[in-house]
Amino acid sequence: MHRKIDWAIRITLMIASVIAIYLAFNREYSVYLYLVVLLCFNVISASVCAFF
Repeated sequence: MHRKIDWAIRITLMIASVIAIYLAFNREYSVYLYLVVLLCFNVISASVCAFF
C-alpha cells in the first residue's frame, strides 16, 4: 500500500513541477511557486512515510 501511495505522490509531483516550471518561465509567475510545490511534496511524502 505504501508503495502505491508513494508512486502516486511522485507522479503528481512530476506533473505539478512541469506546470510550475511552465508558469514560472512562460507566464512570468514567481519561482516561489515551484518552491511551494517542492515544500508540499516534502511534507506529504514525510507524512506518508510517518503514517506507514
